[in-house]
Amino acid sequence: MKQNFIINGDVYTAEIWKEQDLFYARCPELGTTSNGKTIKTARLRLTEVTRQHLEGVSQGKKKA
Repeated sequence: MKQNFIINGDVYTAEIWKEQDLFYARCPELGTTSNGKTIKTARLRLTEVTRQHLEGVSQGKKKA
């Protein structure tokens, strides 16, 4: 299944699927991934991981 999530006004895609007892989520635009016991948890974790990734990229550009 695909769902959208928003970070700082930008829309990203969450591809979510189940394998055995866990749901996995992936943002194809950035390659970030997460998992959780529920769809909601996997998506929320993906949002947080993606936010951290974007903050790291932003900080890296400031240092350069």
